Amino acid sequence: MNSWWTDLFDQALYRTRWIGPLLYLGCGLGMGWLGLWSIPNTPMPNQLVAWGILAFGLGCLRQAYKEFLEARDDEPPYSPPDPNRPASPRWRHPLAPELQVQLLSTFALLETAGILEPGEVSDDDVVECAEHTDVFEEMGIHSVTMVLEMLGDERDPPLRHLAFFTNQVEFYDDDVFEIVREFARISGYDGPLRQIRFETIDDHQRPSLDPTPNAVIEFEMGAARHSLPFTMYAKYLPDGLIEQLAPIFAPPGRAERFYISQDSENMDITYTTPVQIAEFNSALGPEPAWMEIN
Repeated sequence: MNSWWTDLFDQALYRTRWIGPLLYLGCGLGMGWLGLWSIPNTPMPNQLVAWGILAFGLGCLRQAYKEFLEARDDEPPYSPPDPNRPASPRWRHPLAPELQVQLLSTFALLETAGILEPGEVSDDDVVECAEHTDVFEEMGIHSVTMVLEMLGDERDPPLRHLAFFTNQVEFYDDDVFEIVREFARISGYDGPLRQIRFETIDDHQRPSLDPTPNAVIEFEMGAARHSLPFTMYAKYLPDGLIEQLAPIFAPPGRAERFYISQDSENMDITYTTPVQIAEFNSALGPEPAWMEIN
């Protein structure tokens, strides 16, 4: 049997030693209380039964005490962790050389496209992250997107022009404004941004092809005030919010635009220029990897 499963089984079996004492204790308390209550309320000769119940309860309490002592004596002595003992290494699956080449070449394209800043992530960090992410047999854009998301989860500060939002999880009111803040961050906006109001005006809906707005968020961005209606779901990311945020944080006078990944199961958003994203898409194939948010 696998040692991990063996240890888990041994720990579970070890903890069951407290079941017996607890059962005796519960039985003793219950029967003792029943006996004490029954004795003054029961005439003779039936009162003898009540005395018998009390005696049985006291016997259970005595047995519980003995069982507790035995369980306590079975407790292994505490031994402090050895500071010189090396920590268990993280799981890692080395990438084949050809997969490393594919991974690094795609990350170089991401830098050229402005999705990553030059030098923002080193080659060693990229390879190490990939080897801790999954067991890859190929390194297409979908696999690279997985590595990007893992990098985004692990980095502090976050990647400068990338925002990641996990789909199909419980979605809360604070998550709505987090999307607004992330749009501001990756666009480079550092002015005042203040939430004024968030309101759900109807119950959460199920995803559909024709969603009906059931929530609204209002916030101030500098001197401007915005009120955005959108559709809120209990589990999935909201519908209609990012389409309204894109022109606010990337107005027509700016060269950059917001793009969403077509190769991620989640919502991955970047901020770069149309020329750079077109070059990136054409370098990967006929199907665009990133689409502008309209």
